[in-house]
Amino acid sequence: MHTIWTDEEVSELAAALWKSHDMNNGEAPAGGVARQPRQAAAWLGLGVGAAVGATVLGGYGFVRRTPSGVHETSVTAWAAGSVVLLTVGALALIWTARSALTGADLTRRSSLLLTAIVAVAAYALLADRDGLAASTSTAMALLRLSWAVLAIAAILVVAGAVATAGRAAAARLWGNLVPALVIGLVLALVSGASVHARTDTALTATPIDIPAAPTTVGTNVAYALPTKDPSFIAPAGPGFVMLDGDALNGYSGQTGQLRWRLPFAMVGGNCEPSSVRSTGTSAGSVVIAQCLRHKPSSDSSVSEWHAVLTGIDAMTGHLLWTNGDNWRIRSTIVTGPDVIPVVRAGEVGALDPHTGKLWWTKQFDQGECGGNIVGTGDQAQSILYFAVCASPITLHVADGRTGTERTIPIEAPHVGSDIGRTELAAAAGDVVVIAVSSAERDIQEVTLAVDIRTGDTMTVPVKYLRQDRNSFQAGQYPGPVLQLSGGSDGATVYLVAQRRTLRTTTPTSTLDRAIMDGQRWAVVGDQLVTATAVTAAYRSQLATVTLGGTAVGHPSPCGANELGGVIVVPGAVLAVCARTVREEVTGYVITGIH
Repeated sequence: MHTIWTDEEVSELAAALWKSHDMNNGEAPAGGVARQPRQAAAWLGLGVGAAVGATVLGGYGFVRRTPSGVHETSVTAWAAGSVVLLTVGALALIWTARSALTGADLTRRSSLLLTAIVAVAAYALLADRDGLAASTSTAMALLRLSWAVLAIAAILVVAGAVATAGRAAAARLWGNLVPALVIGLVLALVSGASVHARTDTALTATPIDIPAAPTTVGTNVAYALPTKDPSFIAPAGPGFVMLDGDALNGYSGQTGQLRWRLPFAMVGGNCEPSSVRSTGTSAGSVVIAQCLRHKPSSDSSVSEWHAVLTGIDAMTGHLLWTNGDNWRIRSTIVTGPDVIPVVRAGEVGALDPHTGKLWWTKQFDQGECGGNIVGTGDQAQSILYFAVCASPITLHVADGRTGTERTIPIEAPHVGSDIGRTELAAAAGDVVVIAVSSAERDIQEVTLAVDIRTGDTMTVPVKYLRQDRNSFQAGQYPGPVLQLSGGSDGATVYLVAQRRTLRTTTPTSTLDRAIMDGQRWAVVGDQLVTATAVTAAYRSQLATVTLGGTAVGHPSPCGANELGGVIVVPGAVLAVCARTVREEVTGYVITGIH
């Protein structure tokens, strides 16, 4: 028996079959939206939100490419180019999402877009960070994160575009897209805030009164701070600065408390600390930190290091400027208040410590052996420079602010005209001490004290001047006091600015290389102080010596078996005590003495 279908029944059956087919393929019935298109809309929304968030993160990273408050810096164009490409990529993703909601088939185009974005993101994430542009670790992290977020956004948008391809019902999905867009944007910004919090770890301080510098050496050890490298200790502001790992810390000289902290990563990304200087201990003094960044070279056998200088307010720890033009500092640990001597290949210059800008530059032919440069303590804050292997010897003296130059020809008695090397040994006030050696090995070197104001030259009474090249490179070569000789019979020192020799019967150690030359002696009030003195039984002492040569021994704050350096800072005398195990230096302890 056959069933006969009426026209109305056939129409109802066809409608039911089409409804089932549409539901199985994710299409919406009349008046509704199926689950699969809803998911596609969520993907599109999350992708668009993440794309917008990536652009915001990249823009903020570009703004933070220089530390807050910095006046001037040298930055490459990668950061700006990165933000432009981020914006183009985000706009392309937004257009793709909008077109997908019309039901257009964008499978091929969106796949090409995804490939391009992922390729650029891979370069941004995996390339050598020194080949990129950001000058701060925060900027670098945000720019890299922005590309990671954009790559995720591209994956989400492409997935949504493929899922909605050819579906007419997609046009009704705007209500599902907007909440997902907001969620994607919020997630991107939260990830950026987390990265910012982890990379921006600097501490700053409020101004305080500057304690007076001690005029006598006390016996009370007020504090002790460990450090690895004594060359990074410099009097500055109300105390001193010191390297702590990869950060520069500012301490109160009176209490030894940490006042501010500046990670070197905030200055130049992967920048290795190299040296530090200070303009002094006034309220407006500036700390100048130098770090080195590895610079890729076209010649794989050549390793290039690019210097970055940073000016820091010694009172508060606020960044003042950065200069990435590869200038390097050459000076005593405390420079003039307004002039920093700097040098690079073929040039010498004077840097303003308050702005990071150059007062002037000059050509400087350093020859094969390199050159010496130092800032002097005269009224003009002069910069003296000369080539190490030049013969005859000519000292160039340039006014620190104007660059006006004069020369001082030097004649070295007993050395002859065939000069081998001329090395800088000490500088204080108007006087520099140089050690001159002959090209002929059998001729004794001579040490000269030169008054740069008058050009007068005086022979320093020493046969061979012990010099620590590492101290010189770190700016820790002697300033006011230069030790000429030492040993069990006593020590002979040279007061540089007065060009005066002082003999004391205090036995001192001359063999311990753990103590930097510039920290062996310090002037405290009207006395000279050293923590390298020893007793007849070779027990360490801290000795004070009057200008008449009378010495008094005191128990050493470093202990009976360790020697130390001495640095005067506001509020305390610092003893830089070496810590050794089997004659190997394992570290140092800075003790503050009241």
